Amino acid sequence: MQYTWNSEHIFSTAALPKAAADKLKLAGAPALRVLIWLCCKGNGTFDANACARDCGGTPADCQDTLQYWVNEGLIVIGESAPDAAPSKETAAEAPLPSKPEDDAHKGSEARPSRPPMPTREEAVAACGTDKHFILLLRMVEEKLGAPLSPADMEMYFYLYHSLHLPPEVILMAVGYAVKNGKARRAYIEKTAIGWAEDGICTVDAADRYLYHLEKSREAFDTVASLCGLTDITPTVSQKEAAFRWIYEWQMPHDVIRFVFDYATEKTGKFQASYMDRVLERLHAEAITTADGARDALTQKKKASSKASRMKTDASRPPSFNIGQYETMVSRHRPQIPTTWKEDES
Repeated sequence: MQYTWNSEHIFSTAALPKAAADKLKLAGAPALRVLIWLCCKGNGTFDANACARDCGGTPADCQDTLQYWVNEGLIVIGESAPDAAPSKETAAEAPLPSKPEDDAHKGSEARPSRPPMPTREEAVAACGTDKHFILLLRMVEEKLGAPLSPADMEMYFYLYHSLHLPPEVILMAVGYAVKNGKARRAYIEKTAIGWAEDGICTVDAADRYLYHLEKSREAFDTVASLCGLTDITPTVSQKEAAFRWIYEWQMPHDVIRFVFDYATEKTGKFQASYMDRVLERLHAEAITTADGARDALTQKKKASSKASRMKTDASRPPSFNIGQYETMVSRHRPQIPTTWKEDES
């Protein structure tokens, strides 16, 4: 059967790399839609919002799907494309960029390098032979409430096969992402990889970690309610500090409120790190009342002020007037004790 393009559109066709034909077998429908959009409307610039409007789905889904063609070597992200796209083998051998927290541990205990990403063919093969992986994908789809794309399957195969995370732990990471309203592939991948690097590789370890996160959030909610903090998104360090105050040190609520007022007066704002130092001292001194905290901090203030005055006095040069001293000596007349006069009589 022969065919030809409709003459009405013959002069508005878009060029498509022939190499794309070799990738069609494994590409899903979302990937094909994005590929057509890139050829017809991309013009070298990817607009996730415009792509989502034309192809359906969300901008995040289009962004994730674009990564499939990047991984397949058809697209190079950047201002200028290199002469030749690196092969998968070369990309796998390239060192991964280190994270800021990794740089902080350089020279002490560096994290091991991540294993290379498996190929799409390996992931597809596992979908037909590994019953545990097949069951994992089905349960992930149930949690997400949506079918998985080929790129999703490749990512989960990486977590399951390359990082050796048990399916139960992967499902816990997915559930955590869904609960926090971040059920995106990039977020789930980042969370699961972080768990693997931190040694959270068992159901028990993941359960303890999630429990700690939940209690930290509850602790900060308690502190926020006590101190009248509204419209604040706590950082990880703030939630960890609140966990210490509430659960580890078991500081009474009135003490926490007093220290909040004290720290706010000193710093002019809510500063968890300052409060943490003050509460740590009160905990070490076994102070459990607001009055006791007030007395302890007041005494510290007085002692600090006295030490400052002593230091100032000691630093002053001695005042000595030799002329005044000579005048005082010349006018001095010794007085005979009364007992001496009685003895003479």
